[in-house]
Amino acid sequence: MVGAVGDDEFGSKLVEGLQEQGIDTRDVRTVAGTNSGAAVIVVEESTGDNRIMISPGANASVTDIPPDLLNAEFTPPDVIVMQLEIPLDTVISTIHTASTRNPPTPIILNPAPALPLPGDLYPQIDILIINETEASALSGINVTADGPQGDAYDQALEALDWFAQHGGKDVIITLGAAGCVFYDGNRNEKECIPASKLDKVVDTTGAGDTFVGAIALRFAEHRSQRTTFDLKDAVLFATKASGWSVGHRGTWDAMPLASDITVQ
Repeated sequence: MVGAVGDDEFGSKLVEGLQEQGIDTRDVRTVAGTNSGAAVIVVEESTGDNRIMISPGANASVTDIPPDLLNAEFTPPDVIVMQLEIPLDTVISTIHTASTRNPPTPIILNPAPALPLPGDLYPQIDILIINETEASALSGINVTADGPQGDAYDQALEALDWFAQHGGKDVIITLGAAGCVFYDGNRNEKECIPASKLDKVVDTTGAGDTFVGAIALRFAEHRSQRTTFDLKDAVLFATKASGWSVGHRGTWDAMPLASDITVQ
């Protein structure tokens, strides 16, 4: 894990929690005199939908990455997963560095919260994962998950075309209860995947992060086992994982282990 926390109680608890899960935190810096990044989350009890207000705190200080992460003298990671709660310039420079390695280091980007991205960035991203709000902001095409499922799919498929035309390789747009759509650049195919059927939605907070993590896990497994990555298989797995997540309250505690997920 690469990032930063403040020298407050939240920061120490975050690092301890990561370590308890066996995550290497050597590159998580503690920034003196700064609060840890935080979010205020409001959950609608009737639907489980959420609204999130973010204060970046120490995340804003992540202006570079550890020099050995992409240094040619070191073994590169199987994949780098990034989002936009750290400065955009850091994200862009990391993606450029990763893509110019020989061989390139794969990048999964979840541009949340959505910010305008340089046009030349899309061809350097191996998997772009966005929700309907982010897809609308980046493509300029109205994508909504609130209407009929067919309408959501039609809008999202149109947005997929936009990202493909701008150099997107593999692109996934999540649509909440409507499921998701994806574009497989290797096969030049688009497909719609319905959401998991649930008895009750408890809390949707963290479902998108769970989805991204599940895709990253499948991708890293393919890299370490030197097998061909199957995007559809990864999307089905991630759909099950995020479905498991929304059936539980909270964020961290509501994220499943791989062993919790069964894909039929």
